[in-house]
Order: sequence, then C-alpha cells, then structure tokens
Amino acid sequence: MIVKFWLGILIFLFSVGALAKIIVSSDPYPPIIYPKKGMPTGIVTDILPLILGKPASELTYRFSPWKRVLSDAEKGSVDIIGPLLITPERSEFLVFTEPLIRANISLWVRRDNPKVKELIKRNQPIKDFRELGDLTFGQILGYAFGEDFGAFFNKPEVRKVEVVDMGQGVQMLASKRIDVFLAYDPVIEYYIGELKLNKDDFVVLGEANHEVLYVMGISKKSSLVKELPEINRRISDLKLLQGSRK
Repeated sequence: MIVKFWLGILIFLFSVGALAKIIVSSDPYPPIIYPKKGMPTGIVTDILPLILGKPASELTYRFSPWKRVLSDAEKGSVDIIGPLLITPERSEFLVFTEPLIRANISLWVRRDNPKVKELIKRNQPIKDFRELGDLTFGQILGYAFGEDFGAFFNKPEVRKVEVVDMGQGVQMLASKRIDVFLAYDPVIEYYIGELKLNKDDFVVLGEANHEVLYVMGISKKSSLVKELPEINRRISDLKLLQGSRK
C-alpha cells in the first residue's frame, strides 16, 4: 500500500509538471521558427525563453498548419503562437506582445513567367493591385499580410490556390502551378536552398515589398496573459527591433 501511495504521488507530481509546460505553436517558418531533425530551432526559439523568463526546458513546441494553430489558440489548447500580424479577427481570442521582428513581405514570381514579363521589366512598385488581376496566387489558409495586401487578397475575384505551408507554396511556384507567392524574403530564400532550386529563377515583382512587424499572440485562455506586461518589458529591454531593419 505504501509503495502504491508514493507511486500515486509521483504520477501526480509528474502530471502537474507536464501541465505547467508552456505550449508554443506555429507552422514551419524557417529561419524564424521550424523543426530541424525533430528539434525546434530558429530566431523565435532563441528569443522566447528570454522574453517569457522561462528556461527552454519549460517550453513545448507544436508545429501544425497555420489554420489549425489559430484554432488551437482560440480553444486555449496552446499558450502562445507566432510570429504573426495583428488583425481584428485574431484580437478576439489573442492578446499580443510588442513587436519582435521587422520583416519585408514580397511578391515572388518566376522570372520566366510571360504573364509578369512587363512588370519585371518595369521594376516599379505595384501601386494598383488590379495590375495583378490575371495572376494566380498561392494562399496559406489563415495567413495575413497587412492592410494593403490583405484587402487585395480578400476580394472574391482574385484567383487563389490554397497551399498548406511556405514549403508547398515555393514548390508550387517553382512548378508553375501558381504565378505569385507572398513571402517573407528569408523564408522563401531558405526554401529555395532547401529544395535545391536555382535562386536566379525567382524574382521579387517590381519593388512591391511591404514592411511588417511580427508579434507573438497569447491565447486569452492561457495563464500567460497575466504575464504580458512583464513579457513586453523584457522585449523592450532586449531592443529586438533595432538590429532587424534590412
């Protein structure tokens, strides 16, 4: 009986310890956050222990398609997700940290695509998205790209093909199944290298890059919410954005 009693206590303590772990969720977004040989790695995995004030051993990472990441945060089955952009829809179930990463989102195309030949030659900013009306875009479900790109993508007449994640989007662009793919430049460059594609086959369309600020989102159902002021203080102390401008 004594052995069973202490065994029960140990199981209970182990369970409490497991529940105390903070669950971080994202889709693979290299080099920002992604699994490598079964282990989470990237800029965000280096930053999170510092801003959360927790040892890395207390963080558990869960990688899923982005739409599921958002759903899990809404249900409260994960604590913190990202990096991501702030939108009104996400504000319904998330609170947001101060910005961590400054990024350029660009319109990437194949250089040999005849549909964009003149736009590439012109090499000017895309001021009117109606110029892109005949193109097919790869769209990751649940992604947001800021007000201007977002407003364009939400139009029903825009031709979109759903992709699971960044890696699949780059593959579809390479195989000419889509004409345009929106991506954070280092992410698409990572996949071009990982998939052993020729970087010269791809080009940013005109100068149509858009600077955004990435934050982390904390589920309103997570106990981390009460730590948000302290998390933001640590972000401010680290001065993360000062060295991130391209």
